[in-house]
Amino acid sequence: MSNMNETNDDVPVWTTHEIETAAIEHVEGEGYAFLEKGGRTKTTCDWNFKPYVIPAVMNIVDHPEGVEDGGYIVTDAYRGEANLFMILNPNVRTEQQPAGAILGAVSSRYAIASYTDVFLPMVAHCDEKGWDSKITSYDHGKKARMDINIKATVDKNDPTRQKQVGDLYNYGVTIHTSLDGSGSFKISGVAERLVCTNGMVTTRTKNLMTLRHTKGGVGKIDFRLLSNSIA
Repeated sequence: MSNMNETNDDVPVWTTHEIETAAIEHVEGEGYAFLEKGGRTKTTCDWNFKPYVIPAVMNIVDHPEGVEDGGYIVTDAYRGEANLFMILNPNVRTEQQPAGAILGAVSSRYAIASYTDVFLPMVAHCDEKGWDSKITSYDHGKKARMDINIKATVDKNDPTRQKQVGDLYNYGVTIHTSLDGSGSFKISGVAERLVCTNGMVTTRTKNLMTLRHTKGGVGKIDFRLLSNSIA
């Protein structure tokens, strides 16, 4: 699998998300600027898809020990069960990948949580609370993030209000997840506060949750309950 250059994309955009291009242009810190690096804007796609998970197959031709030519499922050496799986996005098909874009290869220990499983309960919770949110899937569906603007207590553009150090302009969370076998499921809290009356603002992030994509980690999450815990 190819890897994109690592960038700090933890800080979300606090603009409204009526137009995606506007959300990409208005950034805090790295924000959505990471999409412009390495051609990522060309790989964004619909996040609402059901990934295909199929056993990996070896194509044996002219085996030196005389094994019959053909396709063999990759299995473990003890139980003979499939232990390597390919994850595909069936919504992104090309002539080279007619079954769908290959997102990654994972072992049987990997817990797959589709973006629909992860984000739909979050979307419903945001709608109930009246929070602004945006979901972006990129690299043909290998990775995705959801940015939620939970709270805007002070309008920093209000000319009638005297600025006070400590004013909380925005608070929200960013949720990162993936389907390519790399990285963890991560939720970060982000706060934007006034640190000086001349208008200087600081944006700070805090890791709220990190879980590995294993059956004992992501595999045990009830995403409906998790979404309701975001206050």
